[in-house]
Amino acid sequence: MPDQADMLRQLARSAAGAEAAPSAPLKLLLVCSAKGGVGTTTVAVQLAAALAELGRGSVLVDADLGRADATSLLGLSPRVGLESLLEGRTGIESLLSCVADGVRLLPAAWAPSEPCQPTLSAGRRLVSELRRLPADSGWIVVDGGSRRSPLHDHLWQQAARVLMITTPDDVAVMDSYARIKSLATAGATTPIGILINRAGQTSLALDVQSRLEQSCRRFLSIAIEACGQLPQWTGLSAIEGRPATLPSREPSITREFVRLARRVADVPRVADVPSSSQQEASFCRKVAGNQGSLQTSYHS
Repeated sequence: MPDQADMLRQLARSAAGAEAAPSAPLKLLLVCSAKGGVGTTTVAVQLAAALAELGRGSVLVDADLGRADATSLLGLSPRVGLESLLEGRTGIESLLSCVADGVRLLPAAWAPSEPCQPTLSAGRRLVSELRRLPADSGWIVVDGGSRRSPLHDHLWQQAARVLMITTPDDVAVMDSYARIKSLATAGATTPIGILINRAGQTSLALDVQSRLEQSCRRFLSIAIEACGQLPQWTGLSAIEGRPATLPSREPSITREFVRLARRVADVPRVADVPSSSQQEASFCRKVAGNQGSLQTSYHS
């Protein structure tokens, strides 16, 4: 139970956040989906690493409360995580963990004993703490998972961009449209990009993108951006507490994430993309140190 000092610190932190006027827009990319199992976490982690590789730096936020997939993927199991920040017990700097050169992680705790409620006030507190990060922290990549809550809706509204992940599966596509419609109806105006994951054929991915674009334009009067596709591929997961190695060993996947990161961060193309072997060696040093490659099927 918090003592009086804890309560005073929480009140002070909340008051300061409410009064703070941000000097620049928050460079926050919300990576999310409307259906579980479409690869949201893998995309978020790979994008955070790709942004760092491009020299932009990144902060990866594991906001999939209760699951902590991104945290687990990187081989971490902290006792204290994002939940403590959302409840006003901890500031952001004490929770950040450097997982690579240019990449810091704001972890979540898996199955915490006292689950945090993803309320609107919790979302506001998180955004307030993120605004306190130094200007050179780079892009903030949030793994929002597939969950819908007041906290995640607030992140959607405060984000500079939203990247919605779907697969060609009809249910996933319909759920994605329903999520976009619901938030657009509520007044959200954040630019939305669509990434088609596990697309077996280019024609299939293009068809899904076309259907979503046309539906959003016709029925919602909003434009969404087609952010490309990823083929069916062997993903990543952590095994026996060892962190996953980035990037994928498949050169086409590595190149696609670098292109996607450039598009998201508006990075001008001043040189050719490094060779896949150079990219792999660089990513592995940054994100996984000297750990061995772990390549298993990834389904979330």
